[in-house]
Amino acid sequence: MILILSCNTKPESTGLEGSVLFIVDELDRPIVRSTFEEAFGTLIHTPQPETQFTMYWEDGATLAEKTRAPLIIFAADLSGTGPTVKLLKSMLTEDVMKGVNEGDFVIFKRNNPWAQPQLLLILVGRNKKELGVNVDEWSDSLLKWSYDFEIQRITNMLYEKKEQKSLSDDLSGKYGFSVRIQHDYIVSQENDSLNYLRLIRHYPERWLTIAWGDMQDEAMFDTEFILNYRKKIGNSFLDPVMVYDEKYSSIQSSISGMDAKLVRGLWATQDPTGGGPFFSYGYFDQNQSRFYLIDGAVFAPGEQKVSYIWQLDAMANTFKKIN
Repeated sequence: MILILSCNTKPESTGLEGSVLFIVDELDRPIVRSTFEEAFGTLIHTPQPETQFTMYWEDGATLAEKTRAPLIIFAADLSGTGPTVKLLKSMLTEDVMKGVNEGDFVIFKRNNPWAQPQLLLILVGRNKKELGVNVDEWSDSLLKWSYDFEIQRITNMLYEKKEQKSLSDDLSGKYGFSVRIQHDYIVSQENDSLNYLRLIRHYPERWLTIAWGDMQDEAMFDTEFILNYRKKIGNSFLDPVMVYDEKYSSIQSSISGMDAKLVRGLWATQDPTGGGPFFSYGYFDQNQSRFYLIDGAVFAPGEQKVSYIWQLDAMANTFKKIN
């Protein structure tokens, strides 16, 4: 539905993990900015708070210099005359513009228009009021599509080189679940009494921990349980850690297509000599009456943490149960 002229050979997209480019005219930004920042600005608890997505704002006049961005979102009031509106009107066909004017079309989605991998999302309104209504209605969907795209993009980057398939097969045969393992992770700890497996990558330190246990009543598997169980296994780590009770968030989410709770927080060694952000996906398997925690944590003093969190999140989302 969108006519975009581009070369047959498209360059590789370039951008840090979680970067999103908003193309919005200056007069339209007051309508959309707060909603987009609330949706995409999920807080990552670190000593210096970071957001899940790093947001950049431009308009259509500067897009030619930014076409290799991996994730691009347009938002525009098509009754305006700004550079973004002019660009969109040149991109949309006559039939599409007719549908927009009749209220049939609001949102458009296209893969790899100018680079690859790349996701282009376009949200429009026939006037500023309608644009505001559409942004409120569609912001969650835009976030979901953006997150899924970014996880897939990062997954492809992580595993385009060597992957430890033999180690992954060995662990799946031993524990009944699988996870794809990058070439430079090693098994740092296996605890049979508390039932968890810990993988580590150095420089900076990143851990992926998978813990599990039996539970008959799914109602007990709530945020408080996930936090307390994280504390419990943290006490037995080679460098025992704690979790800050006052610095966490919890939402209903999914992992590998399965419903899960997602808890984000801040950990610290019990000394304390170090700490950083962590996330824990909590998944309950009703068939087995068993819970799983898929947990990622980062220790990167003096560095931004969000890129490493994205990489761990992508790795966590390769988790699969073996039936």
